Amino acid sequence: MKRFLCLAMSMVTALCLTLTGCGSVSDDTTVATLGDTNIPYGVANFYVQYMQSLYDSYYLDYYGDSMWSSDLTGEGSTMEEECRADFLENIESFYRMDAHAEEYGVTLSDEELEAIDAAAEQFMEDNSETAIKQMGATKEIVAEYLRLATIESYMFDAIYAACDTEITDEEAACRTFTYIELSLEGETDESGDVTELTDEQIENLKEEAEAIIAGTGTNDLETMADIYGAETATYSYNEGDDGMDEAVLAAADELSEGEVYETYVETDTALYIIRLDSEYDEEASADKKTELQDEADQAYYEEVYAAWQEEVEFNVVEKVWKKISFAHLYTYISSDESGDASGDSSGDTE
Repeated sequence: MKRFLCLAMSMVTALCLTLTGCGSVSDDTTVATLGDTNIPYGVANFYVQYMQSLYDSYYLDYYGDSMWSSDLTGEGSTMEEECRADFLENIESFYRMDAHAEEYGVTLSDEELEAIDAAAEQFMEDNSETAIKQMGATKEIVAEYLRLATIESYMFDAIYAACDTEITDEEAACRTFTYIELSLEGETDESGDVTELTDEQIENLKEEAEAIIAGTGTNDLETMADIYGAETATYSYNEGDDGMDEAVLAAADELSEGEVYETYVETDTALYIIRLDSEYDEEASADKKTELQDEADQAYYEEVYAAWQEEVEFNVVEKVWKKISFAHLYTYISSDESGDASGDSSGDTE
């Protein structure tokens, strides 16, 4: 199946607020430049409005009409400020990828361009007049956005494919162990206050850990966990892993398959009881190889992209960029049986 991003554009939107003018900007006004390339306001505005419509559809029910002006992350900036920065980076990526597409042999076939054109036309038909007006959508603008987004998607694949780092089976080889974790961090109440364990409680936990280990002489670790009301979990690791305390991994390295470590491993936060399940876990190793290759591909992409940024500047025309508004919210509505888009929830405005 062809991966046309344009297929995702078959949506129905409508504004839930009446439109008010905020100063007209022509579609071909330059909102940013990439070297000698002028990036038009029309495409940038449509992309931002389209992304806002998706955010509105996902989050409005949870955060309410004031979500764009709220600090939802506690980082000291509003959702609009954070998304503006992200969306601007994405717009830069569209045009940088397009500028380098020829180098990577990335082009769109006539069939793909025809599909994009058809999707753009369908988008215009499926959306209310109010939504179209607020999004600044024209068939040409929608088609250009879809072209850029499709090129970007293909470019990611092409750049990753150019990465010459190949992860070996040895680098990805994973051992897997089962463990019981007895926390030393105390108890947290509803207000977030922590009551630290007493020395006596810690000693009791250590005695419990020793009893569990002793019991594995006749029972498996899972049975001992059930007896003491504890839980087991598994962990797969390879050389250089830093996702688990070093002391725990060092203990696991000493074990043969099926062996339980002779004592508990104490860290700053917990006591660990461990049993090695596999000296070479094929499934975990395959997953780790994919993960490490993805990381290598991503690192290569970031290196390539950073070099592009050094070569050619991306500059924003701030007074034009600020004209892109988040003032009006979008809501998704269903089309009728004939396929025509229904009107927006506040009534269409001209």
